[in-house]
Amino acid sequence: MFARHNGRKGQVSEHSTKKALQEQVFSRIKSCGSRLQKGLVKWRPCKTPLEQRPPKASLPATDESDQGRTTPQNDQEAKRPLLASSMASSNSQSSTTMHEQARYWGPTGEIDSTALIKFALKIIDPEGELGGVGIWVREKKQGSYNTVYILQLITGYKIAIKVPAVGQSERWTPEDAYNLRSEALTMRLIRKGCPEFPIPEVYAYSTDLDNEIGAPYIAMEVIEGVSACDIWCGNPTEDDDAPEDDQNRYNLLGSLAYAMARLRSIQCRKTGTFDFDAEDNLEKPKIGPIHTWHDPSDINDHIDDLGIARKIRTFPPGLSARAYFRNGLVKKGGHDKDVESKGVLKVALKALECDPFARSLQPGSNGETFVLQHPDFNLQNIICNPDTGEVTGIIDWDGVKLVPRCIGYASVPIWLREDWLPGYFMPDEAEHSVEELEHYREYYANCMAKAMGGDIDEDCVHTAKSAIYTALDAAIYGDGHLLDFTTKLLGTMFPRQSARDYTMSLGEKKWCEGERYLGECLSSFLAADTPDEGSSNEDAEEEE
Repeated sequence: MFARHNGRKGQVSEHSTKKALQEQVFSRIKSCGSRLQKGLVKWRPCKTPLEQRPPKASLPATDESDQGRTTPQNDQEAKRPLLASSMASSNSQSSTTMHEQARYWGPTGEIDSTALIKFALKIIDPEGELGGVGIWVREKKQGSYNTVYILQLITGYKIAIKVPAVGQSERWTPEDAYNLRSEALTMRLIRKGCPEFPIPEVYAYSTDLDNEIGAPYIAMEVIEGVSACDIWCGNPTEDDDAPEDDQNRYNLLGSLAYAMARLRSIQCRKTGTFDFDAEDNLEKPKIGPIHTWHDPSDINDHIDDLGIARKIRTFPPGLSARAYFRNGLVKKGGHDKDVESKGVLKVALKALECDPFARSLQPGSNGETFVLQHPDFNLQNIICNPDTGEVTGIIDWDGVKLVPRCIGYASVPIWLREDWLPGYFMPDEAEHSVEELEHYREYYANCMAKAMGGDIDEDCVHTAKSAIYTALDAAIYGDGHLLDFTTKLLGTMFPRQSARDYTMSLGEKKWCEGERYLGECLSSFLAADTPDEGSSNEDAEEEE
């Protein structure tokens, strides 16, 4: 219940507070909203003066060879559950923590080297020419949900065997098996359909525990490189970023946009995951469900199982963007417990009524189609040339799926969405300011448009605002929060108005005028950007 002061010190009146607050909120946003609609105030990326920008990074040549394969490492480091993230913290772990670590990884974290070598030799040396010698387990890397064993031949050739932490008899489910198979075969599909896309070759996979190593796995190619974390963060010094480090950032973004643009050739009529036939035929896969998981609702009653206990959520294939987002919103649950939650849900639903959420249309077409989304498009899953920063590999496709175009392959990478993710606080904890993030997003969007030839009938129209679009997707399907998203959304649109006041007013009761006006402003704010052809031509002239 809201209360407002009646003008006399020390006294508060609750008479007609709901109506009064709605009128107050509406009057405050009306001037901002009308200017937004008229184009006097609109969302736009930061326009950093050209003289303050580093030199433009040239895009990779189109005649790339097959270099650009990946080194699987630090798998999904940013997504490790709370329990798992506490496991690898220090060398002085307590016996309790060591027990939790052993419980989380189980036998998947300590697979016998002899079994790994014997299995790898079947792939690397099927004719037995090496006689079973000259190969060893070079290293073991553990990320969020997988252990990657890297084996090396005396010749220098390497193979990676990726084993999921849940690949234990007590934890492995049919949904896990489905996801692993879909991941492995989708990687093969990408490699076949987009030959120059930098993705590892998959040699073999298994979805059960009855095999040579006693665990489900994906065996794949390894090519050397460094994590994009090393390129983006550079070598920390007391001074500002060195010029070469800053230039490598632009090389990274430019080559990454160029690589991701290649995925535009893969599109389908449904949302979901690729479901391949029994013969692993890549030609005409069906579209299957999306399987995700989350903590059980009663996890606080058995906190020792945090990070281990899981509840599976399954979403059927969808024929529309509306079905994709609303099915996720229904499964998310917990939206009708209080007034604020009801208001938050109304804001989210109003946003989903607007393009590009409402329909997944390729510009210039009528029927809805859907594209691939990398599940963890972040620094630790991108491999780069250590000297130039250009992308040579994109790894960790666990959970890859087909989604509406506005949140697909053309989206900016996760580290450029920082200000739209939960927990963003500048300057104490955030890596970049909002202005810096907007600048890098603008650069990435321009690179994506250039990679697609500056065509306004391509998905590059979604790139500039994709941090907003993907934030809502993360709030529905991922680790994001609807309250955090709507607070940032309303705060950006109406900076003088309290986002909480607005959502509370929406949740108190039906507020037709406020809901209608919100819908109009959201429609303008969320509208996709059209690439600036003049800017593209200017960039081309500069490069010449």
